[in-house]
Amino acid sequence: MKRALIIIGKFPECGRVKTRLCPPLTLESAAGLYRCMLYDRFEQVKALRDLGIDLIFAFTPSTAVFEEVPSCFNLSPQDEEDLGQVMANAFKETFRKGYDSVSLVDSDSITLPTEYIANCFNFLLDKTDIVIGPCLDGGWYLLGMREFQPNFFFSIPWSSSSVFSMTVQTARKHGLSVYILPIWYDVDSPSALLMLSKELAREQILAKRTKSFLLRPEIASALASWQQSSCI
Repeated sequence: MKRALIIIGKFPECGRVKTRLCPPLTLESAAGLYRCMLYDRFEQVKALRDLGIDLIFAFTPSTAVFEEVPSCFNLSPQDEEDLGQVMANAFKETFRKGYDSVSLVDSDSITLPTEYIANCFNFLLDKTDIVIGPCLDGGWYLLGMREFQPNFFFSIPWSSSSVFSMTVQTARKHGLSVYILPIWYDVDSPSALLMLSKELAREQILAKRTKSFLLRPEIASALASWQQSSCI
């Protein structure tokens, strides 16, 4: 069985990533945080190579140059701007290369246990058509499939609280079997960023770049001020 995991991401340009975290972050610090999360995801999933899972980084814009991407990743530059089209293209291109199962994961659910990603491929191997990892905010952190399903990408309002439910509805509408992974959280809001900061403060191994970034005095101060003003 040929298996592939796609990491999807954007070039960490100021003002174009993680803008929903501003405030408490500035646009510049939001871009810095996004870069740390993306590279922490790279480091996390490298171990999946030992399980025979190929790694692909699908990114926008196609002209972007990323430094320090691990050499075990195949690069898949994408020309589209629409998130649904980018994901559809990434899946389609990968299946065309002869893979039997393909999963896509974001860089926002940075403390997601690696075994959740690995288990996705086990369920696909057991003939489940679609595997989905739901997020607390109504989105999903992972989507896996045994063959390309274009219907998932063009009728769903991305970045909304109905992404997960509509994805499941679409799968069932087309007669596809679905396995739902444990729920997790992604970092798309200040409250989720605060949750991440508290979780990483208790960890010694997870997301080292992101943890170091959040410990910077100016970042920690901004987050503490936001927490105080929001009475959380």
